[in-house]
Amino acid sequence: MSLIAYLDIEVNPNNSSIKELGLLVEKFGIKGSSISYISKIIKHYKPNYICGHNFVKHDKYFLSDTSFNPIFNEVEIIDTLYLSMLLFPHKISHKLLKPYKDEINIENNPLGDAEQTKNLFNFLDEKYNECDKSLQQIFWQLLHDNKYYKGYFIYKNISYENDTDIFLYLKEKLKDKIQCQRNEFNEYVATCPLELSFIIAFLLTDNKTAISEIIFKNHPDVVKILKVITFNKELISGDYLTNFAKNEFGFTDFKFRKFDKANNDIFNRGVISQKDIIQDSSGYDSVLAILPTGGGKTFTFQLPALIKAQAYKSLTVVISPLQALMKDQIQSFKDKNQNFIVTAVSGFLSPIERLNNIEEVRNGNIDILYLAPESLRANTVISALKKRIIERFVIDEAHCLSTWGHDFRHDYFYISTIIKELQTEKHQHKIPVSCFTATAKPEVILDIKKHFADKLAINFTEFIGSAERENLNYKAIKVNSVEEKYNVLIEELQRINENKKVATIIYIPHNAKKCRDICEQLLQDPKINSLDLVIETFYSKLDEDIENGKKIGRNKNEILDDFIENKIDVVVATTAFGMGIDKPNIQAVIHFEQSDSLESYIQESGRGARDEKLEAECIVLYSIEDFNRAFNNLNRSKVGYPEITSVVKYLKKINLQTIYKTPKEIAEKMGIDTEDSKIDYKTTINTAIAELENHNILTRGQNKTRIFATSFDDNGKRMDRVHEILDPLEKEKKLDDCYKDMILVMQNISNRSKLDVIEIDDLASIVGVDNRKMYKVMSYLTNAELLKFDNDISIFINNENDKLNKEFEKHFKLEWQILEKIKKLPEYEKNINLRYLNDFPDTENHIKQIKKIVQSWQTLAKIKTKIFNVRFKKDHCYCEFNEGAGWNDIEKQILVRQNICEFIKNETIALLEEKIKNKIKLSKKKDEVELSTINLKVASDNKNQKISITGFHHCIVYLHNNLDNFQLRKGRLIYHQAYKIIKQEGMNINKPYQQMKHYNQTLKPYYERKIEAVHILIKFLTMLVKDSIKNTKSYVADYFVMDYKKFKKKYKFDESKIKLPITQERLNAIIKDLNSEQKKVFDDVYICIENNFFQNDYDKRLFYVAISRAKNHLSINLKNNNFLSSYQDEIINYDNIDAEPKKIVFMMGLGDISLVNEYSQRGVERSNPMAGEIVNIKEIKTDWFCVYKNNAQIASLSKANDNQRLSYKIIQKIKAGYVLNQEAKVEHVVVWTNKDDDKKYHQVLCKIYMQKKNIIQ
Repeated sequence: MSLIAYLDIEVNPNNSSIKELGLLVEKFGIKGSSISYISKIIKHYKPNYICGHNFVKHDKYFLSDTSFNPIFNEVEIIDTLYLSMLLFPHKISHKLLKPYKDEINIENNPLGDAEQTKNLFNFLDEKYNECDKSLQQIFWQLLHDNKYYKGYFIYKNISYENDTDIFLYLKEKLKDKIQCQRNEFNEYVATCPLELSFIIAFLLTDNKTAISEIIFKNHPDVVKILKVITFNKELISGDYLTNFAKNEFGFTDFKFRKFDKANNDIFNRGVISQKDIIQDSSGYDSVLAILPTGGGKTFTFQLPALIKAQAYKSLTVVISPLQALMKDQIQSFKDKNQNFIVTAVSGFLSPIERLNNIEEVRNGNIDILYLAPESLRANTVISALKKRIIERFVIDEAHCLSTWGHDFRHDYFYISTIIKELQTEKHQHKIPVSCFTATAKPEVILDIKKHFADKLAINFTEFIGSAERENLNYKAIKVNSVEEKYNVLIEELQRINENKKVATIIYIPHNAKKCRDICEQLLQDPKINSLDLVIETFYSKLDEDIENGKKIGRNKNEILDDFIENKIDVVVATTAFGMGIDKPNIQAVIHFEQSDSLESYIQESGRGARDEKLEAECIVLYSIEDFNRAFNNLNRSKVGYPEITSVVKYLKKINLQTIYKTPKEIAEKMGIDTEDSKIDYKTTINTAIAELENHNILTRGQNKTRIFATSFDDNGKRMDRVHEILDPLEKEKKLDDCYKDMILVMQNISNRSKLDVIEIDDLASIVGVDNRKMYKVMSYLTNAELLKFDNDISIFINNENDKLNKEFEKHFKLEWQILEKIKKLPEYEKNINLRYLNDFPDTENHIKQIKKIVQSWQTLAKIKTKIFNVRFKKDHCYCEFNEGAGWNDIEKQILVRQNICEFIKNETIALLEEKIKNKIKLSKKKDEVELSTINLKVASDNKNQKISITGFHHCIVYLHNNLDNFQLRKGRLIYHQAYKIIKQEGMNINKPYQQMKHYNQTLKPYYERKIEAVHILIKFLTMLVKDSIKNTKSYVADYFVMDYKKFKKKYKFDESKIKLPITQERLNAIIKDLNSEQKKVFDDVYICIENNFFQNDYDKRLFYVAISRAKNHLSINLKNNNFLSSYQDEIINYDNIDAEPKKIVFMMGLGDISLVNEYSQRGVERSNPMAGEIVNIKEIKTDWFCVYKNNAQIASLSKANDNQRLSYKIIQKIKAGYVLNQEAKVEHVVVWTNKDDDKKYHQVLCKIYMQKKNIIQ
């Protein structure tokens, strides 16, 4: 009889010495630190085998350097870790269970581990005995001499005279799953038997989840061999792709789409095909594809991802910039396919969903993962990706990578950094990249190619299609006023909907408020009411407005669904709506306000007529004033050279190589008002950091996130409870100087109407302390258990008229009916016709719902045991069980889930009832409730069968996904997330970032191109109004294929005018009185200003035109320094010749302002003030006045330290009974160059108004 000794050791991590040993042999168990004593016991019992978990690599390694070593010559080793890896190659974790551990007892127990090893071995041995006899022989054939398995096969006392034909066996078992040649396979039999064994086990068991991480981490060649065995690109024919598409997407009649190539050779257009792109993407080539809007980009990158997932369960990562786009593509996929799992980790998810999805990625269940580029900065996401075989990165909207693109995003640059990091994993080979976009001119394509060539040595196979869509009919209508534009909109809607209702999007691309206003105006318009149109508005913060009570009606999901299902006729939307929307019959796209470029317009209008059999009208209503506003917005969002140098100065002062700072911390050090909602300080900081990274002055790494709390004490909303806890601690002087700040923090959190995410930076600003003090405050609140980590979430419950209860009962009744009907089928019947399950009177033909329920059983089974797999083909499902399981096992798991779901449902309803009861006025039975998931799970464990936290989260998400009246909202999170900034060598020089060398080479041209893009769009619309559509189409085609400079030359753009942030009409109005000589375009303008320089209005206008039109720079030489103070008018208006003047107008001179105030410089560059504009003047401190436009400081008056200063005169007039009017008028914008540092300065000179107190209205 064979005797096995079970042995485990505990190693001291500090010095690698053996701390303790645990031995179990027969019924004798011992734990101790003496190696010699344990050795004596083993010699006494004389076991044939020593069995341990990870024994070969760990225990044997440490014991070999001790007196124990001779024993290894007398016994064979059985390693349960490797036996587990072989028999359960899909298992998430192969760690040894340690049931003796709890919250109090957290130390490892070697004897306890030895006992668990014995239990595990008995289970694994039984599992091996259940294997197919041929498979047992294959494992012996490949592994009987392997150090990890030799002992086990000696223990089994088996041997075989003849070898099995392993290749033939697998071909018979797996058929087309094996795609390599026999000679390749036999080479692996000879050279890689261990790796091949894992692969065979994986392919023959549950490959609906990925292969275990521990297998490919320890044996990385497994991945390469797995790919060769299961995938052969040469076998991916057109017929194969067609059949795969029909089976997985439910197409009845399917053809790959073809597109004209993008070139301007009318005699040799050429075509590109979806099939060609998919075939290339199915291999390991990197692909760059430019397809027209509605060209099926999503299908083109999803199909190869699914082919690879089916072959060897790899993960494809899709980077997408918009949450709405991700959500739509995921939902569209789920509606069509239940064989694969597509999900996202994004901001539109609740915290529970996010945790659940990250866990699903780790567990190997996800096939396609959508991420926003900024999610790649999160350690949890990257950690999950490293546990998978990454097949490919798909970059949707790839034009975001290029500064030539119309929607450049800094975080897109980080994608290549993360791919490079992932490729350092031993199992991860070179990751191919697919870039997709609908609009990209040659310069954008060149940028994308250069970026990936430089960063990852990638060369793309290119598929460049034409942006032209034959079924879109473009029309532009020029109007002269807002009123006229609205009236034309009404006329167009009446015409379009004259015979039937037409699905319409009205775009107001960047103005959510205008979307709300226009929607409301349309709903109240009698002319529209007569059309009986259902109209909704859609913008990014719509759901937030609904939650906060600012708006009532449908949320974003409901609008999206109802629009697709033709329950909504018109959506007034920003660009947050429509990208990738799966609605083929949109037949009108109206732009009420303008896009920021021709590319954006082509993309937005391309939402129309996705069905090639239909046509859509694309109508633009525009006035020139629209574009003047666009230029103002561009200038406001521009990040100037002074702002970037301010970031450099601040970071340079910090005496650390690696710096962790939030954008808010950096912005506040720069003097930016971070509380001003009109200032997008995050974009400013992100732009500055990206620019500095681009010039190797610094690099930005993974974000550093610190979570301070996810919940607070149930009674924490009662401030008397807070005082009850904190006041005694304050009396005992245990809170240092933090008591008042702690009270303020708890007041702020408890006073928030909705549970939400809170940044420490914001809390610190509200309380009025710095971050260091806030950390201390949070620590004290945690110690006092007012703040906790119990995961507060909010759930929207609608139990009005018992809705939730009825929906719950209906859903779970359907689930049991499905299960009972399946159980009545013969045991051998695995292929189930779902229509057979759909004859219940109350199911309303829910084939999709049935698929969703059956697929959820597979997800449920994979949480722990992975006993069940299902595959769908049209209306049939093929069910398969592992490990000898059956429908009774599934029934047990469903019952556990249903009981827990019912408990969660009842608890949330009870919380809702309590909330209603505590309100004075009657309330409807629908509202948000807040609860702690940890506390809820503890309560559930006391009443129901205990399950893991992952399983509990699954139950909550299951309710959310299947019940309309139970919807997860947000989670509480108090955190601090800092950027990791690493200084590079470029930071060490005296002036790291320079205007000529850096800014003028990158950001300046970028902003100039943004201005030029608006002019190009203006010309397009002008041509649409005046010229034939044929000429306009040529213009668009040329824009996307011609060299940019050649394009501008062909269409006669004036290089001096196209760079001006001003429309031709406004420019003409400025210079209309000048003669031809005076209208010449200035290059370098040199003006000598003397006392009498400005004689009249003509001189002032000439001066302004010089400033506006200077190509390079404007030099102002002040010959007479007295001009600084003397160019100042005091205009006195007399209502009565004998009376004291009632109104006074002062004219600012250059001597009245701080000439080199950097804050003013940034304000001028951001807000772009122009002559004639009304701005504001405020006294911000005693005797100190500043001028503002849109809350951006554009001028600072010099202190009143002599009687020549304007500040002094204003103060004197105030003392004399005058009041300063807060509105001022810009007269001149002066640009001058400082000769010392060649630096430009913009100065604003205004008219300032004062009046007597007694005439104020």
